[in-house]
Amino acid sequence: MDILIYSFSRCGSSTLLHFLEQEFFTVDGNTSTKSAFEPFGTLPRLIEFTFGGVNFSKDFKNNIVKTISGDLTSTLFTTSGPQDLVNRELTWYDQNYNFDKRIILYREDIYKRVESIYVQSMLVRHQEEYGKYDERPYELNHKIPWAKLKPRVKKEWELQNQIKKYKDDDRFLVISYEELYFKNGLDKLKDFLEISDWHNLHIMDTKNKSRKFNSDDFKTVKILGKHLTKKNRK
Repeated sequence: MDILIYSFSRCGSSTLLHFLEQEFFTVDGNTSTKSAFEPFGTLPRLIEFTFGGVNFSKDFKNNIVKTISGDLTSTLFTTSGPQDLVNRELTWYDQNYNFDKRIILYREDIYKRVESIYVQSMLVRHQEEYGKYDERPYELNHKIPWAKLKPRVKKEWELQNQIKKYKDDDRFLVISYEELYFKNGLDKLKDFLEISDWHNLHIMDTKNKSRKFNSDDFKTVKILGKHLTKKNRK
């Protein structure tokens, strides 16, 4: 089965990719399953990926591909704006691949998603202060000013509204981060993929909040203002 995970950033897509990879490993074995996070922002890699390179091959029974909204546009359509971006990217994937299943992952709480994007960017940009970037829990010493987040919230809201047309399309499962990780989304995913049972649910356990770690070693991100006593784990 060939599966596309089309996700907005900071929605748990890396965990979902890893989970599905392990599920198909369990059922069909390592040699028949390949996962990839594309396009990684480079045209040569995308060309290799597109035309049957090592990252998407007919030699594998299961290909699971994850991509983040906007990455394909920044690689191929540098002069294009955000208008109809989601449809443009999904159309491109359909024209170049024959995916059996397509999953669109978003987050209902756009504010929290943009806050996470902002913090991630700070950790990446200021590694001299925070150390080499890695996926760890973080806490804020102060709430991020709304003025810093408002433009990105507006942009992400407009982009996320573009997925509405796919909710009634049987070829797609449109599912939120909140539903997938905190409600009954795994049952919907199982039905959509026509899988009889899950074997690696521990990967999706919310106790493993980042799923790449299970640590209480918070990294404090400094925002101008007084220190908050409550830890805001993301």
